[in-house]
Amino acid sequence: MAKHPRRALLVLTGAGLAAAAGLLVLSSTPVVWGGQQVASTKILPLPTRAEAESLLNKAVSFARTHDYDGLCRAIAQDWAACKVVLERANVAHAMPSSAAPFVEEAIEHPDTGSVQGAEVLRIRGTHADGSSYASNFSAVRTTDGLIRSQNAVYWFSSFQMPSA
Repeated sequence: MAKHPRRALLVLTGAGLAAAAGLLVLSSTPVVWGGQQVASTKILPLPTRAEAESLLNKAVSFARTHDYDGLCRAIAQDWAACKVVLERANVAHAMPSSAAPFVEEAIEHPDTGSVQGAEVLRIRGTHADGSSYASNFSAVRTTDGLIRSQNAVYWFSSFQMPSA
């Protein structure tokens, strides 16, 4: 019977897998696979409250002119997701009024390494039909330094806050 060289097989499960994944996430060195950089863990600075409010004002301008494609392209972090939310808002007959929403407070949500950090504005406003809404408008910094929103459709979101 021929002898075969021993081969080591490293199997990571449970805590070992989580620890290995954590090392990849927390490392400040880019991950290289096949000669190409595939990931970087550079933590970007959070947008300021002023930057978040400026982005919200731009979103309001697009909504006032009914330029929803422009809203998704210029404001949203994810154009396709923005389009889906717009479609849902339209089906629900929830369109914004021309009045800008009121910013109740700003909350910093720091980057945790696994969740992107954001400056979140808690806002209240009025729909075109006169009904009120309350929601969160988040501003994030993209890897190319732009400020974008995870929920550009500020008057309608899947995580609506209760209206007062």
